[in-house]
Amino acid sequence: MLRPGSKADPKSSQSASVEQIYREVATLFPNQVRAIVFEQAGTRLVIADEANVPSSPPYYLKICLPRGCQSVVTFSGQVIHVGGESFEVLANAQGQVMLVGNDRVWSGNTPGSLVRVESRQLEASL
Repeated sequence: MLRPGSKADPKSSQSASVEQIYREVATLFPNQVRAIVFEQAGTRLVIADEANVPSSPPYYLKICLPRGCQSVVTFSGQVIHVGGESFEVLANAQGQVMLVGNDRVWSGNTPGSLVRVESRQLEASL
């Protein structure tokens, strides 16, 4: 099972592990990776049927809801599912990420919000 690190791994080791998983999956499925979702039950790949996913920098997102956290590697313009809702991932030129849904927009840490969104751009070289 693919995991972005274990409880014993330091954060930098987890980061390197996530980047390694992304590189391996992207090599196996060039221009088909929509998302790599790290869940409690394991890791799930969201792959396009054809190699038509636009090339853009990969982002590692950690989204924490009151029920727990979910981590995802995805790209600007892709749709992810969090807490039973669909959100489009949008990144600007400075690498800031927003999640845009039908009824809400999440961007970073909004004071007083029960939702926390952390994001960082991954090293894109394969």
